[in-house]
Formats: sequence, structure tokens, C-alpha cells
Amino acid sequence: MGLKQNVKELAIKAGVNRAIVFAVLTYSWSILAGPLSIFLIITYLTPPEQGYYYTFYGVLALANLLELGAGSVFQLMAGHIWAKLGLNEEGVIIGEEQGRGELAEVLRIAYKWFFWVGSAAFFSVAAGGLIFFNSKAGTPGGVTSAWLAFCLMGYLNFFVTPALYILDGCGQLHATSKYRLVQAAAGSVVTWAAILSGVGLWAPAAASAASFAIMVSILFAKYRKFFDVLLRIKPRGLIDWRTKIWPLQWRLAVSVASSYFTTAFVTPVLFYFCGPVVAGQMGVIGTITTAMVNIPLNWVRCRIPEFSWLIAKKRFEELDKLFRRAFGQMALVALGLLLPVVLLLSGLHYLHYAWIHRLPASLPLGLFMLAAMFQLPVAAMACYLRAYRHEPYMYLTLGTGLAYAALVPLMARYSGISAVAASAALISLAAILPGVKIFFKKRRKWQKAAVTT
Repeated sequence: MGLKQNVKELAIKAGVNRAIVFAVLTYSWSILAGPLSIFLIITYLTPPEQGYYYTFYGVLALANLLELGAGSVFQLMAGHIWAKLGLNEEGVIIGEEQGRGELAEVLRIAYKWFFWVGSAAFFSVAAGGLIFFNSKAGTPGGVTSAWLAFCLMGYLNFFVTPALYILDGCGQLHATSKYRLVQAAAGSVVTWAAILSGVGLWAPAAASAASFAIMVSILFAKYRKFFDVLLRIKPRGLIDWRTKIWPLQWRLAVSVASSYFTTAFVTPVLFYFCGPVVAGQMGVIGTITTAMVNIPLNWVRCRIPEFSWLIAKKRFEELDKLFRRAFGQMALVALGLLLPVVLLLSGLHYLHYAWIHRLPASLPLGLFMLAAMFQLPVAAMACYLRAYRHEPYMYLTLGTGLAYAALVPLMARYSGISAVAASAALISLAAILPGVKIFFKKRRKWQKAAVTT
């Protein structure tokens, strides 16, 4: 009992709750499972197939990008509404009738948006991907069918996300984070089994299909009553999409679209200019740096529902104290991750295995890791400010995205992956100071406006 209590107290001091634990485990899983995935990929796929494998994910990210930030908007809307609601022991929504009506309308708007935008996005990206992949000489056999299958599975997964975003905003982040961990683990296991069975580039489609089946089964079993209540409520026009959602959504859409160029855009560009082998190396880098950003960022991101509730109740002193604590914890976790990752990868290069050319060189890897670390402060401040249901970083992220869009193809064509990595680090570093200025200016303005209303 004493040990359990000590562990609880330590977790509270470290800012750890169940949502953070499962979110961190999800990204930690990508680090722990990553070496085995990379080993299987470089052992059972040819170097060109490795490039196509990672580029599949980079190109399909365009479709997810075209949700235009809607998921985050619906999470924030649900979070502010949930301040008036709650769940009983049977998992049924309780609270104000108007609040339930508003939440039901947010859910309907979310699914309408995801249906129309998702359909257009995935069919467009599927067709564009066919042209892109078949533009290279020596394309391996089966690329077309494997790509189309992956797109179809991605399309189906797209329709699970609105339910998850609504649940996140409604105080269920601890549960949805756990389900995402199960989904990630199942996807990795299916990927390994598919690669070992010799299906090659069909492995991403198989993993995506498993992820879809698992998440649908969990949502149906755990939250059927939650969604039944909302779906039975008749629309009453309580939420006006044009005035309540669209002003935030279009700004966030610009930010999300711009962020594509700082992440998934790099791999397809290197595929085009430097070939599938270099694109495969970039895929390894992307796996590592994504985890290094997302694991520490969860200390702030998993607090977004709490930020929303505190803002709705105008408890700003408590809000700022929570954010400062979460930001400090995020910084410590980021620094704690950096050293072991550097040592591990340096050791792999030192050992000079026969397949070491399939891994990125130390210089571009180190520069991309620096770029990831430079992105963290602005990403954390964005989580805080977006909880006010505003998007103040639109112009900054747009400028950053345009800088990537201009420099990455230029550097890839004439100088290679190391120059691309150096450009990424410099652009991310340059964004920190304006990001800090925006944070303090908007925070003061919005808190003052809320107090006077």
C-alpha cells in the first residue's frame, strides 16, 4: 500500500495522468517496435521497396491533411460544451438539455464534414498517387494494387476519427489514448506478420485494416450508449457552423496544411529527387523524430480538455499554473529522450552492420532531431492558445510551411538529404521567437476580454 501511494504521489508531481501514460506508451511503442520494423523492412524488402513503403505513408498523409484541422476544432468545441455535462455509471450523458443538444449537433457536423471532405480527399490522393508512383522507372510489380488497397483502408479509418475527437473533448482522453495504444500495437504486429509472410508492399494495407477493425469494435462495445443518446436528439440549430466553427476551422486548416510541409512532405520530395533508397532513410528519420516530438508534447496536449474546461469557467490563474507545470515537464522529458536516442543510433553506426546504408547518416539525423526539438515550444504554446477556440499561429505556420516548400525541393535536388536537414533545423529555430511573442500577446488579450464579458 505504501509503495502504491508513493508511486501515485510521484506521478502527480511528474504531471502524469492516465491519458498521458497511454499517449506516451503509444509513441513509445513506435520507438520500441521501430527497430524490429526497420530490421524486417531492410531484411525482407529490397531498397527500392523500402522507399516505396515509407513514401506510401508520406503521400497518404495528404488525405489526412485535407481534413483541414476539423478534428481539433470539434475536440475544442466538445470540450467547452462538456463543462456543462457529465457521464453516469452506465456511460450515459447527463447534464443540461441544451448542452446535450449542442454536443449532438457538433457530432453531426463533424460526420458531415468528414464524409464529404474525406471522400474527395482520398479519391484525389489515390489517383494522384498512381501517377506519382508510376512516374519512376523500374517501379516494382504490385505497387498499384498495394497502393489502392492502402488508400481504401485509410479511407475507412478516416471515419473513425470524428468519434474519437468528440470523446477526447468529453473527458475520455484517458480511454481513447488506451485504445490508440491497442490500435498501434495491433498495427505493428500485423505489419510484422505481413512482411514475414512475403506480401511486401501490401503490409501497410493489412496493418490499416487491422487498425480499423479493432477501433470500430472497441467504440461499439464501450461507447454505444454515449453515441445513442446523441444520435436520438433531433437537430434544433443550436450550433451555427458558419459563426461557431468555420472561423476557427479555416484558420486551423491553413496551419495544418502548412504543417504537412514540415513533416510528411520531405519523404516524397527525396523520393522524387534522390530516389527510393534515400526516401527509405528519411522514413527511418521520420519515425524517430515524430516520436521525439510527440512523446514529450503529450504532457501538454493531453491537457487540452482541461484547458478548455478552465477557460469555459474563467479560472485563468489555475489554467496558467497547469500550463506552466505541463510545459516544464515536457521540456524535461524531451531532454531525457535525446541522449539515449543519440547513443543508440551512434552505436548502430559504430558497429557497421552490412545493412547500415539503409539507415540515415549521423549528420542529417542529428539535424532533423534538432529541428524536432526546436518545434516543441511553439507546438506546446499552440495547444494552450487553441483551447481558447482561436488559431493565432496561422501566419507563422504558413510562413514556416512555405519556407519548407521552397527550400526542401531545392536542397534535395542540388545538395541532398544533409542540406535538407540543415534547412529544416534553421527554419524551426527561426520560428521560436515570433511564436513566443504571439503567445504572450494573445494570452493577455483573450483573458482580459473574457473577464470583462
